[in-house]
Amino acid sequence: MAIDLNLEFKQSIFHHELLAQKGIQLKFLRLDTIHPVVSGNKWFKLKEYIALFQDGSFDQIITFGGAYSNHLIATAAACQYHNIPCRGIVRGFHGQAAITTTLQHCRDLDMELHFLSRAAYATKNELDFIEELQRQYPGALIIPEGGSGSLGLKGARQINDYIDAETELICCAVGSGTTFCGIADGLQAHQSAIGFTVMKNGSYMQEGIQAQISHPRWRLETDYHFGGFAKHTPELIAFIHTVKRTQDLPLDFVYNAKMLWGVLDLIATDKIKERHILCIHTGGLQGNQSIPSLQQ
Repeated sequence: MAIDLNLEFKQSIFHHELLAQKGIQLKFLRLDTIHPVVSGNKWFKLKEYIALFQDGSFDQIITFGGAYSNHLIATAAACQYHNIPCRGIVRGFHGQAAITTTLQHCRDLDMELHFLSRAAYATKNELDFIEELQRQYPGALIIPEGGSGSLGLKGARQINDYIDAETELICCAVGSGTTFCGIADGLQAHQSAIGFTVMKNGSYMQEGIQAQISHPRWRLETDYHFGGFAKHTPELIAFIHTVKRTQDLPLDFVYNAKMLWGVLDLIATDKIKERHILCIHTGGLQGNQSIPSLQQ
């Protein structure tokens, strides 16, 4: 059964007094409307891996993520739709009584979960780890955490097909960096991009991203992490509620809310001056399940 995707997602105009004052038009590319679970950038990063699986002689997919991973749940859903057996290797130990809603949903979608200590999980990209995993599961297609890797990057580049020519600046939250690299590397000559890192001390990503983008028309903003990855403040949660109420635009607290907060702050301080801005909504709304006041 093929996955039912909405690939005619809209661009919605974001209305704000600040934007009117500055003469700026800000739009959102609503990738979150692609699919209820395989939403946002997740499908773009997975699609080339799914195609490789279908063209090859693999018997299952194995991938990695944390207890609230958007990537794990998207992979589980995509694999179920395509009747592909899958395993998720999870960072940290979680007993049955303490399992997260996200991980339970993965199980409900027929993903088999395996739990590693954080120390063991930290070695997941090392050659010895990958070789041992491949020895245990010789027919497995192993997808890196977050859907990164060359095929994830290839899929992410395709997001540019949905960016109109009038756009001058593209803004995107940065987790693994795969989506931002794909978009930034595919920019038209008159366009630039800003990536908003969602983890503390995100400047460490600069070198790795620079190696994957063939021009200098991009930058990272690293001061809008709100305490670190998946951290939040009462102000950020209130901001999410305000945006939903006034714009009918749902945001998650891990990625997209931090990105939009940063965009508006940079506009207010004249550090963004482009007149046509597009924010990429990368989905991941299921992450809000961990905060009661954000549960839909």
